[in-house]
Amino acid sequence: FDVGVHGSDKTVFEDAFTDLGSEITHVTPKKVSPVKNFIETILAIRSKKYDIVYAHQNLSAAPALVAAWLCGVKVRICHSHSYVKCADKSFTAKLMRLLIHIFATDFYACSKEAGKYLFGSKWSEKDNIIFNAFDIGLYKYNPDSAKRLREKFGVGDCRIFLHIGRMAPEKNPMFSLNLFNRIYEKNKTAHIFFIGSGILCEPLKETAIKMKCKDNVHFVDETESIYDYYSLGDILLMPSKDEGFGMTAVEAQTAGEYVLASDAVPKSTNISGNIVYLPLDNLASWYKAAENAEIDRDRSIKIPDDFSISKQAEIFENKLIEKVNPQK
Repeated sequence: FDVGVHGSDKTVFEDAFTDLGSEITHVTPKKVSPVKNFIETILAIRSKKYDIVYAHQNLSAAPALVAAWLCGVKVRICHSHSYVKCADKSFTAKLMRLLIHIFATDFYACSKEAGKYLFGSKWSEKDNIIFNAFDIGLYKYNPDSAKRLREKFGVGDCRIFLHIGRMAPEKNPMFSLNLFNRIYEKNKTAHIFFIGSGILCEPLKETAIKMKCKDNVHFVDETESIYDYYSLGDILLMPSKDEGFGMTAVEAQTAGEYVLASDAVPKSTNISGNIVYLPLDNLASWYKAAENAEIDRDRSIKIPDDFSISKQAEIFENKLIEKVNPQK
């Protein structure tokens, strides 16, 4: 596997890939220059004789699939990671969907909802869902990690909220901040951690510093040991405007956290019963759910095998081998 990254910044996982022999190619993002992006993508694909081009960009995967077809790549996979309750019906979205249907040879998704959203109602989930998997053992609740991080940040014995993921509009972190500010009015010992990077990091910090809760708001950059923070938190806030699946919700439940998620998050993320789905137009319902959440409970959860990385890696590898060598 070689990886194409859209943007010049080095990602947190690059060293792990290069240590395994992967090459990382950084291309100009489409929002900067769609022409440069397309040309650089073609050059990256032509640099080697690839068996497969695998695009994980939802609607914007179309140009990469066209580039792969132009380069003669026979297996061109589009993988949907996005789900919006109301599909985008703009001309651009319709064009991207048409190009995906023309130039992709295979159509995978992380959930039924994500597949139907990108590929249409006729898409079949049979053998086409690739579960987002992880090392379940790492994400189990670890009281030692929880204690260490509480001591590190000086938060003591209090209720801790988390917002984990890209600080981007679709993840809606400003909603979490406003909700926490309201929670803080009644519970001055509560803290919230925003973990991740993105274009909304600075606006969030600028807004937080003007709020009464400012001293109880913490920002943590991307970290490879994110699993430790799941043990730190009691309640995960996930007010996403759209989600293909919502892996963060599963990871949080694995650590025994309670999850408050928007109703844009697929219900298939409910693996423990410790999650509620709430409308984004009713902040009061989120406040009430946060207030009533039971956090003093057994945090050991049984996770379905579908999310086991050891199981899914083998299934995924076999799928790709079959695409390249169907006779075998």
